[in-house]
Amino acid sequence: MNVSSGRRSLGLAAFGLAIAFAGSAIAADKQVVMYSANDDTVNTMVATAFTKATGIKVNVISAGSGLLYRRIAAESGNPQADVIWGTSAGSFNANFLWRSMMG
Repeated sequence: MNVSSGRRSLGLAAFGLAIAFAGSAIAADKQVVMYSANDDTVNTMVATAFTKATGIKVNVISAGSGLLYRRIAAESGNPQADVIWGTSAGSFNANFLWRSMMG
């Protein structure tokens, strides 16, 4: 991927986040908590672009997907994240399907 298409992809990701939160209670709070298994450089670029486009601050919690899944499960009674990004939907669904079958 060249630099131009990388920037375009990050811009689209930031735009997608902006659309997802437009008009929500999160926009009123002026902050979003994002759990991410992506590289910190990517997280920073997307969070910065999103904040610039919307004025909404992004608090990034960065960890491996397994740790994020355990954290989400532990917070199930009081979720702290608004967005989880950088994990596959299949892995996410399988992890929580397994937990619901065991619990």
